[in-house]
Amino acid sequence: MHVLTLDPRRGCYDRFVVDIMGDVRQADLEEWFMGTGLMTHKLLLEGRTGAGDLTRALVNEHGKCLCMWGVFPDEDRSNVGRLWLIATNEAANRGKAIHKLWRRELKVLHAKYPKLEAWSYHKNTLHHKWLRVIGFELMGSGKRWPFLQEFHLFMRYSAEGTDV
Repeated sequence: MHVLTLDPRRGCYDRFVVDIMGDVRQADLEEWFMGTGLMTHKLLLEGRTGAGDLTRALVNEHGKCLCMWGVFPDEDRSNVGRLWLIATNEAANRGKAIHKLWRRELKVLHAKYPKLEAWSYHKNTLHHKWLRVIGFELMGSGKRWPFLQEFHLFMRYSAEGTDV
């Protein structure tokens, strides 16, 4: 039986970054670069994701990191958390097990942020699928800096139905 474990340790640990960069999905690299203009490993190693206590890593039965995600606060809306994610090719092949863990984790995220939003590069269709599976809705699209590429906006509200 394959076991996936949530590692709730704070921050982005170098070992996890090395694991991810060794098997990162090309679509994830492209999404991060198009959305920030920076290389993914640099953001992760420098802790520039802004997620702090809400950074998580999902590891497989051998302790290898399959994906990392987190939520950072929206600068203008205190009740909105902005979700980020980077995943490996192995994670892409284990979606059902990962979704099960993510659904539980959403309760933790919503305890701090009643509204979660995720901007996803238009070419990263696996992220779109995953977001929908865990209850996010596509709200629209728009061009994002720094390269004015098209990104899709997905949102998810807490179970309490908080209107934000």
